[in-house]
Amino acid sequence: INAVVEGWRIPRVPPNYDLRTALETAAAESGIEALAERLRVIDPATAARSGNNARRIIRALEIHDATGIPMSELEGKGPPPFDTLEIGLTAPREWLYQRVDDRVLAHIDRGLVAEVQTLLADGISETAPAMSSLGYRQLLPYLHGECSLDHAVARTQLDTHRYVRHQETWFRRNPRLVWFDVTTPGWQEAMMTRVGDFLRAPDITVPVG
Repeated sequence: INAVVEGWRIPRVPPNYDLRTALETAAAESGIEALAERLRVIDPATAARSGNNARRIIRALEIHDATGIPMSELEGKGPPPFDTLEIGLTAPREWLYQRVDDRVLAHIDRGLVAEVQTLLADGISETAPAMSSLGYRQLLPYLHGECSLDHAVARTQLDTHRYVRHQETWFRRNPRLVWFDVTTPGWQEAMMTRVGDFLRAPDITVPVG
């Protein structure tokens, strides 16, 4: 979202899958620090921002290999290409928590446990990125006989509450967002009025094509 509304310049470099595979193999065999040091030599600015984020490090090396130019010199911000209206939907925390809890129970009722069992039986590793998703990783102790299903469900609910708080904190840092409380009567009409006012503004710049 920020890349679109803030005019970020993103290097238009197609992926080099052979190089990417080689770099991923090198990271697996020698550790990501070796690749991070390689990036620090050719692009210290991107290396400082990337830390040990393997995906960013490999992409930066990939871009430098293709262009000979550090990723930090290709990135940047320009004037926003068009006007935007950003809308956020919110609700009281306890209302959100209840919706979360109901949703977790609905997923269990619809066969989430069997879904995780099938993934494991098909060879998906417990350390695979997909298994770190909310609802998946919390069921692993139950499937290993280390806790009850009720405990796993409660853990999923609590971890999702934490995720809700994290997301709210992240979005609240965006001063452009116009917030609407979905538990307030008439919020949809108020939102549509705000959108209409934005679109009717005489000096608005919108994307073309």
